[in-house]
Amino acid sequence: MDPLPFTPDRGRALSAVVLSSAYASAAVALIFLVVDAVRGDPFLTPSLMGSVVFLGLEPSRDLPVRLDMVGAYSLAHLAAFATLAALATVVTSRSSALRDRQAALPALLFAALMGGALLIDGALFPGLLEAIGFFWVTIANAGAAWVMGRIIRNTLADEEILSLIDAVVRVTDPIARE
Repeated sequence: MDPLPFTPDRGRALSAVVLSSAYASAAVALIFLVVDAVRGDPFLTPSLMGSVVFLGLEPSRDLPVRLDMVGAYSLAHLAAFATLAALATVVTSRSSALRDRQAALPALLFAALMGGALLIDGALFPGLLEAIGFFWVTIANAGAAWVMGRIIRNTLADEEILSLIDAVVRVTDPIARE
């Protein structure tokens, strides 16, 4: 960690958290929507995960698609991504190595996402990764880590991006125009 960490203002840090978690969560959702659609069962993966996590059902691709479980799991997944993004934003703001090296933060996030997936599967919901497909979980987590890492790093490290965000906020915020 740096002796004198970079401290973004709260608005920029919050932007990094909100944008990175929303885009990373959407990337995962899109990957599984495509995978499930190709398999002939759109929304099966988030429904399966919601049914296992919230209803305590055994992991199985034979479970029916429940849109309430899709919604519930999507919100829980977004909350988990927001928590990870907040932690990553704090750590990145205190580490020039994560801000200066393009691949460092995405690699760290990928390790955290995969470690979390393996821990959750092994400790709480055995068989869930197998039912979803470990390969697709790995691909989705890699995509999410890359998206989240790039947004956080660029928001905290790139003054041009920060200036652009500030300009957009000024143009779109009615109070700022007065």
